[in-house]
Amino acid sequence: MLTKQATTKGTRKEEVKRVGYPAQVTSAGWLGYDDDNVHRLTLEALHQGFNHFRMKVGSNVESDLRRGKVIRSVIDEPANLPKGREPPSPSSIEGKNAGSTGNVLMIDANKVWDVPQAIEYVKRLAGIKPRFIEEPTAPNEYVLPLYLSAAFVPFFLPTAIVPLNSILGHACIRRELKPCGIGVATGEHAHNRMVFKQLLQADAIDVVQVDSCHLAGVSEVLAVLFMATKFGKLAS
Repeated sequence: MLTKQATTKGTRKEEVKRVGYPAQVTSAGWLGYDDDNVHRLTLEALHQGFNHFRMKVGSNVESDLRRGKVIRSVIDEPANLPKGREPPSPSSIEGKNAGSTGNVLMIDANKVWDVPQAIEYVKRLAGIKPRFIEEPTAPNEYVLPLYLSAAFVPFFLPTAIVPLNSILGHACIRRELKPCGIGVATGEHAHNRMVFKQLLQADAIDVVQVDSCHLAGVSEVLAVLFMATKFGKLAS
């Protein structure tokens, strides 16, 4: 894996020097901002060079839709792009629900829902074309309706509800949102490589989010990055 990556190391270093390291911005996406503030902050971020925009969601779906449409109206308008800005490469926005200008919107719920709520809520936000929902549910155990978990539950269980952990819960969410073109991102509150291993084995996430302060040092972070590469997932 390392040998293969080494062949493009020089090219990638030059690209980072030329265009900078990929980053996202949340300045316009906080809950409670009125539409004028959202519009202004989105435009400012766009002119600063950002093309990935994150918006907090989960308190009110109508408000989230409205705010998302405001952000989209700014980032999808070619006239708003800063002069001389290079369009993103097709490979850098592939599969990201990018708009016509190559800008990407992402949404983050900070673990506010259970699994059925996450699926229903995010489907209602499909119109703003989010790339993914970040942390749709809490990293603990909860009760999940059987109709959502049939693919993961032994057929002989007699009850209509079953307790499932966050790994399979995320897998259910990802499976239900995939037809909408919306992925799942999580990992900020995962404390070791085994949690990430299980998420990847269950095909439960599209983006592996590593928080180095939650993991046990550089070696643990590197192990997660290697696994993400092995499974073909983007790590951030």
